[in-house]
This record gives sequence, structure tokens and C-alpha cells, in this order.
Amino acid sequence: MRHMGATKNTFPAAATAWLTPDSGPVLAIGVSSAAQARRIAKGRYEQFITDTAPKALRALKIRWPDVKTVAAESEHLPFRPQGFGAVVVDSLPSELSGEQLASFAKALRPGGKLILQRIVRDDTVPWVKRLAAILRQVEPEAMATSDVSSDLVESEHFPILEHRDFRLWIPVQRDGLLAQARALVEDAGDSAVEFVTQNVGELYDSLARRGDPLLLPYAVHGWRAIVDHTRVRADLLFEDSIRITI
Repeated sequence: MRHMGATKNTFPAAATAWLTPDSGPVLAIGVSSAAQARRIAKGRYEQFITDTAPKALRALKIRWPDVKTVAAESEHLPFRPQGFGAVVVDSLPSELSGEQLASFAKALRPGGKLILQRIVRDDTVPWVKRLAAILRQVEPEAMATSDVSSDLVESEHFPILEHRDFRLWIPVQRDGLLAQARALVEDAGDSAVEFVTQNVGELYDSLARRGDPLLLPYAVHGWRAIVDHTRVRADLLFEDSIRITI
């Protein structure tokens, strides 16, 4: 589904504080989780990033030379068991498989935390509803919000999963909003882009004070869970692993 994505600024301090682990190192699953892992590590904990795309890992390494990048699948993490204080995933609980959760549990030390985060747009604000209505006249799936499941992961490795939501406001100027809107309907043709440009521009002008941006509302959904090793096979916890870094 196509929707306007949040930019990586003004992240709620309360969300960072709530999601920050008690110890490191911090392991991010996928490059999409890297920024959150770096945010909560706060320079105190060593950071590792895994992904199945070596090119993306190399680009991340150029940006952040201090992180350790590892090409690996999340279901088969090539690390010494119980080596991490936190595993960070940009995902919903319902999107994780039992195999992934078992792999995360093996990687976490006793007392370690699984930390999940997902940022979604909040369409309850009236002006955002009007924006979506304009876009959907030419692109029905435009700004369709990702489904956020309320179901908790039924995992024996993470039996208790805490959940909190935080509000995130992203300032957007007129040109920025128009650029985002046009990008969502560009496949519909020139006339659709022209229609959206005119109507979204008029919407912005009717709402924004001169010189001030509008604020796009998002929700930061956060989950955290302490690992329970009682059902992790002992031979898996203490087996040797091979680590390949890039």
C-alpha cells in the first residue's frame, strides 16, 4: 500500500527512553531498524546490523563506520549465543515468525530485551482526512495506512510483551507536501498530478499560517519484551556460531 512516510526527525524523546535497553550490545534486524538501534544505543552500547542485502549494509557502513555489519538472515543469526542485551526490529509483533523469535531469544543474554517499533500515520486528524480524500479521487490506495495488529505474539520465548504508543508530529512545508502528494499519484497520469497539485495546494493554503508549516501526525507503536530462556534448548544456547562481517 502507498502512503506518506514519516521523516527521520523530531522522534519522541519519551519513546526513545521507553524503548532503550538496560544493556548492550544492540543488534538491529535489517537496515530499516538501524536508525532506531543507533538512537537507543546512545553511544553507550556497541551496535550490530544484520541484513540479507550486502549492498545496503555497505552503504550503512559508509554512513556509520562505527557499526558492525553482518550479512545474515534473521532466522539464522551467526552470533555467539546470549551475546546481546537487545534485539531491535522495525516490525509489528504479528509479522514475526516463530523461527525468528527463537533466533532472537538465542541471541539475547538473560534479561535481554526484544524491542519492536513501527511508525504509522495517524489519520484521525481532520485535515489529514481531507488530504487523503483528495488523493483517493485519483488513486484509491493512496495514503492507505498499514494494518496495525493488536494481537500480541504468542511466543514461549517472550511470554509478556508490553506495548505503548507515542505521538509524532512531522512539520511539512507547502512544497514538501505537494511533492509527497504528487509522488503518490504519479502513475495515474499528468491530469491526475495536475488535479492533486491544485487541490492539495489549496488545502494547504487554507490551513497554514504564513511562514509556518503544517504538522503531519504519526503514531510510534512500541513493544518490548524480556527474553525467557526456559524453553530454549540448552544445546542451541551454547553451540558455536560463525560470524561473517562486511
